Amino acid sequence: VTVVDNTPPSIFCQNVHNLVLNAAGNGTITLSDIIYAPSTDNCGIASQVISRTTFGCGDLGSNNVVLTVTDVNGNASQCAVEIIVIDNTAPVVNCGQPVRSFSTNAGACTYTATGGSADVTLVTPDNCGPVTFTHNYPGAPSTSTLNGAVFPIGSTLIQWIATDASGNQTICWIEIVVSDNIAPVV
Repeated sequence: VTVVDNTPPSIFCQNVHNLVLNAAGNGTITLSDIIYAPSTDNCGIASQVISRTTFGCGDLGSNNVVLTVTDVNGNASQCAVEIIVIDNTAPVVNCGQPVRSFSTNAGACTYTATGGSADVTLVTPDNCGPVTFTHNYPGAPSTSTLNGAVFPIGSTLIQWIATDASGNQTICWIEIVVSDNIAPVV
């Protein structure tokens, strides 16, 4: 009598697994991430192989992996799992001084920002960049920089928003204070 095992293993895969990338923009899945119960077989499991386990920023969104479970007699079963790769790390921004004081330009009752004096910057590259900066000051020639913006005497509150490719945001508020420190000419 010859006993032959023709029964493939039973596997219990999840349909979907959400994978949140770390601050470096990387993520890894393991067997326990994609199954809801251990695989079983009447003669024993020889191997459990996931077709892909590492993901990065280039994989944001839906990705499919296949789990192949093989028993000791070479019978195999497979299941597919959708891996949804997520970046939820907001950009790290250097807001600089929250209050920035300037004197009016010579011969004017305003201050014109130059050389990025009113801009904010990234502290480190974002894990899933690029990062765009926008502000809410209507007196600037561009919404991505305050270089060339003209500010009146007094205080102006400006909101900066840094947004990465996944839509994660960091918000900074800065105040531009312009004083007339130029003595009148008599």
